[in-house]
Amino acid sequence: MVFACTTVVNENGTAAGGRFDYVARDSAGTMVANGTLEFELAPDSSITGRWAIEADPMVAGPQNGTGQLVGFLTQEGQVRLNLNPLVSDGNVFLNWAAEQRGNTIAGTWVQIGLIGPRSSGTFVAERR
Repeated sequence: MVFACTTVVNENGTAAGGRFDYVARDSAGTMVANGTLEFELAPDSSITGRWAIEADPMVAGPQNGTGQLVGFLTQEGQVRLNLNPLVSDGNVFLNWAAEQRGNTIAGTWVQIGLIGPRSSGTFVAERR
């Protein structure tokens, strides 16, 4: 993994990766998951990494255990991560604005199945 000097945007204004403590909350604000995210951004704007999260799968979806993540930085400056890239029903996606600076990422998560969204909320990830 490559670790950048700042959290989400490095000095030249491009998104960067790192290792983060992750806390997810449901739409009511109750904590439903916590753990770590680790990822890096490639020159082609693709993102790869891994996660280790403890959660109740009945509430937070399959963001429980460990796994690989994939994602990308959009042209509009949004980061999109898929915590379950090998799953077709029950994916958990993290989304946030890449221009955030400092040691905190704040965004949203959503569990999506074949019939559409199942659960969602917000998350905060702090640089370790």
